Amino acid sequence: MEATEIFSLGKRDADRYLSGITFFREIERSDLNEYELVLSRTKIYSFQPGEVIWREGDSGTGFYYISRGNLLTSSSNKVGTPGSGRLPLPLSPGEIIGDIAMFIETQRDSTIVADPSSKEVVLVATDFQSFGVAGIGDISLQTKLVLYRILVNNIRWKLELARMEVPGSAISQTLRKVPIFKGQKGSRDELSCLMAQGKVLANILKGWNNIPILDEPLDTPFDVNRGEAQHSARNFQNIDSIEKVENRVGNGAATAAS
Repeated sequence: MEATEIFSLGKRDADRYLSGITFFREIERSDLNEYELVLSRTKIYSFQPGEVIWREGDSGTGFYYISRGNLLTSSSNKVGTPGSGRLPLPLSPGEIIGDIAMFIETQRDSTIVADPSSKEVVLVATDFQSFGVAGIGDISLQTKLVLYRILVNNIRWKLELARMEVPGSAISQTLRKVPIFKGQKGSRDELSCLMAQGKVLANILKGWNNIPILDEPLDTPFDVNRGEAQHSARNFQNIDSIEKVENRVGNGAATAAS
């Protein structure tokens, strides 16, 4: 792996790596100064074909955007089980990996490898320590909202894929219990709720990823995580301050892997 500061590249090369990543495009369109600030904390990571990105069981400390090339996944719970319907798919540019780590402390659920057939594999990561709620720092509220909306939607999308792969599983019932924010958009309350909602969804996805292949669906939606998602969902409905939410979601920030 080779890490390069994005600022050390020319604009053309930087745009080539970032053009397919929604987060960067949205920030660039809304505020060029903010865009440059985010880029100052961003690196690209180049991997050789076949090189391991991380292994199942490694500590989860951040996430990447896929910029160039494809990744392959394998997991002890998912691979090589005939008829399971949960065999892993290749991961393509524009997708996010490791996003659960932004919401909960966790180990990696699978081993991820740079596709040996890809000519180049490039990932992008930003230092997101300053994206926590209480420590606003020099990153704007609007930038944080863009980030957490994308992360929450990405985890929900993964759960929808899981639901479609195994019709009749308890995951459908669980997803219906995740409430939707109905307050003022663009507010700190929205950010707090996105962080709390992200933790609920991350716990559900984490539990789902760790379920050994079963012949029948689970009996209850919370067997996978010992009720953590249900407890978090109840807390979500009673948010009354940013500080309390921050305590519940573990500061809601993670440093991108380096």
